[in-house]
Amino acid sequence: WAEHEVLKGKAKPEFLNPKLRKYECDILLDSSLGVNPSRMKNRLEEMVENGELHYLIIGFAPVSKNKLRVTSMSWDVVQRHGLLMQCKVSLTLKEYT
Repeated sequence: WAEHEVLKGKAKPEFLNPKLRKYECDILLDSSLGVNPSRMKNRLEEMVENGELHYLIIGFAPVSKNKLRVTSMSWDVVQRHGLLMQCKVSLTLKEYT
């Protein structure tokens, strides 16, 4: 939205275009669920560093018609005997057009 000032009157709003959508989510990478947390965490880091674009599919349908890029990630780690068993990852995804 943009507002245009008008002499002796209220500003007039005008819709220009929709803003890019931003999604934030937490995921749990757990070895007991058949996921290799270390490998997946490294893959997500690669996606951030390389600026890769992918569709986010939830329930067999894309969340957006546009591809998304992972703009940031952070994680908490749980290790057992030196092995990564669980990793909670916080992702920020942004639309790319």
